[in-house]
Amino acid sequence: MTNKKALAALLVTLLLWSTSYVAIRASLNYFTPGPLALLRYLIASVAIIPVYFSLSSRAKITRSELPRLFILGVLGIGLYNILLNIGETTVSASIASFIGSQIPVATILLAILILHERLTKLSWVGLCVSTLGIALIASGEAHQLGHFNLGVLLIILSVCCGAMYSVLQKPLLKKLQPLELTAWAIWFGTLSLMGYLPALSHEILHQEWWHFLWPTFLGAGSGVIGYACWSYGFKHFPATKAASFLFAMPIIATLMGWLVLAEVPTTISLIGGVIALSGAFMVRTKR
Repeated sequence: MTNKKALAALLVTLLLWSTSYVAIRASLNYFTPGPLALLRYLIASVAIIPVYFSLSSRAKITRSELPRLFILGVLGIGLYNILLNIGETTVSASIASFIGSQIPVATILLAILILHERLTKLSWVGLCVSTLGIALIASGEAHQLGHFNLGVLLIILSVCCGAMYSVLQKPLLKKLQPLELTAWAIWFGTLSLMGYLPALSHEILHQEWWHFLWPTFLGAGSGVIGYACWSYGFKHFPATKAASFLFAMPIIATLMGWLVLAEVPTTISLIGGVIALSGAFMVRTKR
């Protein structure tokens, strides 16, 4: 029964996180990138409070750990979402998700540099394949617009922020539960976005109530429920099996982008995305 619940939790996470790329694109019809990021995580900051206090045990945060948690929030929440939101103003949800699938690749590269981890030969091949895929995505998006798409570069930078978040959180996870760390990252990340509060206050005045549905989904759905389900599934499934679920995200995001936003990526970009995803899978494969 536990495995069935864990499987269900991972499937919910997969659906919520895949749809978040579509939700961002839809939300950008009503909000600009910075205020959208702040609105999303103001909602998430409130929604995660009962989750945090429902934990059976919580670690005591020391003064020396607060700066590290703040840096995690700035990188993994603040910068990551600003760059992703701006990038998605010109990049479709499906292509953004294919680029986002490269976070494991960037994480491993940083792990080599910072944690001195070693790669298998297959992982090195995967890195080369991923690079080729991203190059094809950039080529396809440039061909569609007639010039280089800066949004692709910004989403790649957001991937780097996500990778830094993954690597830097590793020492803290020895003490904190994943949901604890996520809560603190969300709160500090929201704090780092407060500079957009005046702009958000202005934009809110011009919205209809249904314009807040997608941002609410982003904050409470993918932001809190998604992480809660991920933590549960990750706890009861082997790490490699749980992580393998995430490789289906671009496929679902592409389907959702087509159904909800009528987005159809260019053939070159889609081929590049599949190649990049294959490379990421090779990097994560142990043998």
